[in-house]
Amino acid sequence: MSVLTGRLEVYIDQAENLTNTDSSCFCRRRDTSDPYVTGKLGNDKIFKTKVVNNSLNPEWKENFTSEVDHEAKNLIINVKDKDFISSEHVGAVKIACDELLKGKKMEGWFQLKFYNKSCGRIK
Repeated sequence: MSVLTGRLEVYIDQAENLTNTDSSCFCRRRDTSDPYVTGKLGNDKIFKTKVVNNSLNPEWKENFTSEVDHEAKNLIINVKDKDFISSEHVGAVKIACDELLKGKKMEGWFQLKFYNKSCGRIK
């Protein structure tokens, strides 16, 4: 467990090849996931992107800056599918807080996993 104190900057660019979690039999039209991204440190949600409707390759291009003072093991970046009543988990990436404490910029593609199964990637 690490303690993160200071400013955390996160840029959520895009995702690709997401798993389609919209398979409702109530819709006649062809429907795909409506993804959005949240970031959590410990139990606290520190950011949330907008929802991109009907896309398995969404682009958000959103910057977030959060003042943090959190004890946590990982920064968890979750991709979720916004549904009519609730949201469904698509996949997540865990970034060790020990890596964040090094202060180096982390960029590139990160593999999303759901129950150890690959379900797309995020940048």
